Amino acid sequence: MKRNWALINSIVKTIAESDKDIFGVNDFKSAENSEEEVKYTLKLMLDRGLVFDETTRYGVVQVGQLTWMGQNYYEDKGHQKMCERL
Repeated sequence: MKRNWALINSIVKTIAESDKDIFGVNDFKSAENSEEEVKYTLKLMLDRGLVFDETTRYGVVQVGQLTWMGQNYYEDKGHQKMCERL
């Protein structure tokens, strides 16, 4: 599968730089945290088979899954740090 990195980076930048609450959940603390969080979440989604296609008119709906998926970001980061200490 070939990933469209230009489109993915555009989505990440749009979400991370937005001063609006795109998903209706205030879980992004700053633009820097947001960008890292969104990239991490997109990686999880892509690894599970989600494909972004600029011709898909439902792309916004797919991106909307970030609200739920993003909640695992801090848990996974904490788990990674804990494993590094062991």
